[in-house]
Amino acid sequence: MRACLEVDLKALKENVKTFYAMTCKEKGFFCPIVKANSYGHGALEVAKAMREAGIKKIGVISIDEALALKELASDMEIYIFAPFDKTQMEVIDLYHFIPVVGQWDDIEALTLSKKKEVPFHLKFNTGMNRFGFPPSEVSPILEYIKKHPMLKLQGLASHLSEGELAGFKKNSSALRQIHNLKKIHHFFKQFFPNQNLHIHLLNSAGFFALWCHSQLKDFSLGFRPGICLYGIKPPVLFSSKEAEQKYHSIHLKPVSCLKSFVVRSYTLPAGQPISYGGKWITKKKSKVAVISMGYADGLPYRLFNKGEVLFRGERVPIVGHICMDFFMVDVTAVVGAAGEVQRGEEVVIFGSQNNRFISVEEQSDAVDSIPEEILTRLGERVQRVYHS
Repeated sequence: MRACLEVDLKALKENVKTFYAMTCKEKGFFCPIVKANSYGHGALEVAKAMREAGIKKIGVISIDEALALKELASDMEIYIFAPFDKTQMEVIDLYHFIPVVGQWDDIEALTLSKKKEVPFHLKFNTGMNRFGFPPSEVSPILEYIKKHPMLKLQGLASHLSEGELAGFKKNSSALRQIHNLKKIHHFFKQFFPNQNLHIHLLNSAGFFALWCHSQLKDFSLGFRPGICLYGIKPPVLFSSKEAEQKYHSIHLKPVSCLKSFVVRSYTLPAGQPISYGGKWITKKKSKVAVISMGYADGLPYRLFNKGEVLFRGERVPIVGHICMDFFMVDVTAVVGAAGEVQRGEEVVIFGSQNNRFISVEEQSDAVDSIPEEILTRLGERVQRVYHS
């Protein structure tokens, strides 16, 4: 095995239940997002664990991602949050996927369905400026729905561009987006008074920001949790110490541990360069270990001479440029310049080892990135290993 991502499904379920318990279970729209292979953790296994935890809805980006979960379609509602091709309506019909449509091509494609009723959600652009109908098109959309009785509107969605600011100041862009979507929701409710139209736009950051500022008075806004499900808290700006304390009071379980292994070790005298370009040079007699993971596996290239990993429960530095298939660490501080290192010994890029912990946030910060990028770039050569 070159490298592996160990996924603790029990911890995942506990995180899911934590957020579900923080929301209004009966009325709210709670839809974990398992796009991008569940943020690199393995979509099918993660979705199955969520089903076991009692979750009924999951969200993906594309038809292809939905098809990878089709065996769950009889037990869970699978929502597709990005545009799709008209030719894919047959697949949507077959597996009862629920599209979230935000442009005319998509809503027109729904009328090609062979079903008597086509459930769908509408997505509006309230400020993200990526996908969604502009609010100015509310009236023509409503007229279109009236002309096509087969179209069964079930919810209204949007997406926050700066969720971390939601509770920080009264005139934040996040609060404006929330206000705009609530206005749209109020308009549609006038024409569908007897229908429970869901409304959802909160991502992980938006939910945390409102909750820790005690501004999430009800769950009418809906919650589409993503990165927080894996034990990673999104950054939030605080307007008070109380809000910060409340934020830290939520204890999430780390879900994943990225490991790789020593394939070779050797002792070098002082003055020897390491890896491409010789950008790191031994300052003294050093013990160097070669680890079987590289940028082709998703390890950030920019970690060279910046990042650390855990070896025998101690932090050791990454030295020299990350290679396509390998990287090197200086283990001198742990074993000495002449110490023994066994082939196959484990190193941890993020996660726990011998009661020590190194976070994915630390690794992403080292390369000026975000945890989502680190996780979703883990390649196929990184084996996923599941513990329940």
